[in-house]
Amino acid sequence: MGGSSDAPWLFYYYFALIAAAGLAVDTVKRWAWVSALVLIATTGASWLIFTMGAGGLHFLIGLLIVTALTLIVPNRSLTPTHDGTSLLGAALGRRPLPGFPTRLAIGMIPAAAIGGVLAMQEAETFTGVWQAVAMLALMLAAALIWLRNAPALADLTLAPALALLAGIVLQAAYPSGPLHAAFAAAPEAPPETPLPLSVSILLAIAAAGSALAFWRMKRAAEADTGPTPAILWAIGAACFAATATLLLDFTWHPAHVLGSYGWALHALAVAALMTLLAERTAATPDKAERRLRTALFAVSALTMIALALFLLLSQTALTLALSVMVLGGRADRPAL
Repeated sequence: MGGSSDAPWLFYYYFALIAAAGLAVDTVKRWAWVSALVLIATTGASWLIFTMGAGGLHFLIGLLIVTALTLIVPNRSLTPTHDGTSLLGAALGRRPLPGFPTRLAIGMIPAAAIGGVLAMQEAETFTGVWQAVAMLALMLAAALIWLRNAPALADLTLAPALALLAGIVLQAAYPSGPLHAAFAAAPEAPPETPLPLSVSILLAIAAAGSALAFWRMKRAAEADTGPTPAILWAIGAACFAATATLLLDFTWHPAHVLGSYGWALHALAVAALMTLLAERTAATPDKAERRLRTALFAVSALTMIALALFLLLSQTALTLALSVMVLGGRADRPAL
């Protein structure tokens, strides 16, 4: 405690054990204040010793463990099944208000996502940033897959998704983070140095997030019921990878490192994914909002194609190409 320990990272797991004990007491005694107090205390203590240099990797693992315990222990199930009013529903005035296990998740999931972003910004090494990215990507995958039977927690998927996007932007902010700094310095490296894969990996994570959101959209469309309509999942799937591409382009300027052609190929890869999702959506039975969901993926694909054209063509050629795309979109509008 006085700073002489050789393994201060053990405190993270000690705090996770305290959190497990407090949550277990609450789930037996139904003393809600115990869970609230123990989560605030252990999360705050973990952040405190992280700022004192206790290690970023174990801080991230500790946040994941406490978040998982928050979802499992009060609900008494390894697969979260939180039902009832969601955070978005409560904000829109739905009643009754979310149950206490749902409220614990509403507090802990965003807190863990914010912790991941802060750890990314505090990281002083290339490896430390990737550890935070991996933690947020794991949270996003868990929110989309593991929480599929917890409709009250569906809107909390936004927390890790927005955290990943925020991390992309903040890495390029001044002073830039080690991941962006290493990427931007690549043109000055010796000729035999391979091109950095940072942007490609970040874009692949975003594309995987869009694909999983599309899977949730299909589940919601097939069920045709539930608190989260398929159109909301479609918006997330269509926007996430495209937004990540645009943020990388505006803040990281990958064309300066990968070349205009190389970065345009990344944008076209995202466009190909959105085209595939549009085709799969259009091929499903004609249920509510199918045409609108198809149009969302089509617009996302066209946006990525426009970005690729902007990177590759001159101003005159770009103007002509965009005009043809607009005319083609208007001609196909009744089919959507």
